[in-house]
Amino acid sequence: MRSMALVLVVSAGLTGCTIYPQAAPVPLASIEPEFSFFPAGSASQNLAIFQNALEVTGAGKPGHALSASIALLVETGFDIEDMTHTPVNSKIGEPANSVSLAVAFKDECLIAQFSSSWLTTAVTEPTVSGCLIGDVENASLENN
Repeated sequence: MRSMALVLVVSAGLTGCTIYPQAAPVPLASIEPEFSFFPAGSASQNLAIFQNALEVTGAGKPGHALSASIALLVETGFDIEDMTHTPVNSKIGEPANSVSLAVAFKDECLIAQFSSSWLTTAVTEPTVSGCLIGDVENASLENN
């Protein structure tokens, strides 16, 4: 009898408990995607990490230092010898309206163009003169 009373008490306690299904955790990748460098991959496979490196260093925002983007791209795995960019200052010494940065990668070009208010990236085929046309400088880790 005593065990039956215990079963009734435990049963009554359990029936009062309702287990609500919890929402599944949101995978971190959907909130903040992970970016990977694929040294044996194509330029297209590395576009996301290229763009992320630029965004993290402030490309497309006021006060961006091109050398910070170049440094992070090198740290990521891109070769500084394969990087070129357009001048950050005009011929009269004023900041350029926009800057283009390119990385030659496996017969393709990762290109970023940005100003103090926007950033765009793409993968393109190289031109006869390389990834960028016009007045182009080799990338450097010195302040730009």
